[in-house]
Amino acid sequence: MSFVDASILSKLDLPQFERNPLEFPEYWARFSTLVGHKPQLDGATKFSLLKSTLRGRALQTIKGLSITAANYPIAVEILKNLDDRVTTRHILYTRLASLPPCDKEGRNLFSLYSQMYALVRQFTTYEDDSEEYALGAILLNKLPCRVRSRIYDEGKNQQNLVPTELLKILTRIVRKETTLDEMEDHRDYSNELHVNAVHQ
Repeated sequence: MSFVDASILSKLDLPQFERNPLEFPEYWARFSTLVGHKPQLDGATKFSLLKSTLRGRALQTIKGLSITAANYPIAVEILKNLDDRVTTRHILYTRLASLPPCDKEGRNLFSLYSQMYALVRQFTTYEDDSEEYALGAILLNKLPCRVRSRIYDEGKNQQNLVPTELLKILTRIVRKETTLDEMEDHRDYSNELHVNAVHQ
């Protein structure tokens, strides 16, 4: 590795990883892009950089390996095996089930929808949700009554929806409500400007 490569690497903001399996895919994608896929870096340098990004339990898993080129792929394999699909699925399911319900007026609908959408997308990368009717029901019950009613109407009164089906319908509802809210805010702002101009 040249002096220029070393100086560039020292300025990089390398990702950090402790042990949260939900964070591993993003961590690994960033580390691979910044370090792992660089042919100009030897294995020992990659391993040293890898070790410098790890904290807590993740660091403990490779602590016994000496920093050599031969041990770099071994360390990578150990870390990739930490990414346990069953545990990750359980964590995502629990996070989805633990989302706070929306208020009755739906003031925090967009916030709930955003969290729900992100978690369901993560969940479906690990698990096919075509049989997850119970999770769909849990998520549906977090929505205000008027939104649930619209979902039943758009879902042709289908009682059970899996999370991805629920989100398709909810996305249309949230987009429409967001657009209408923005139009109303713009109208109110225009009216306020008009009133202020008249009084000047």
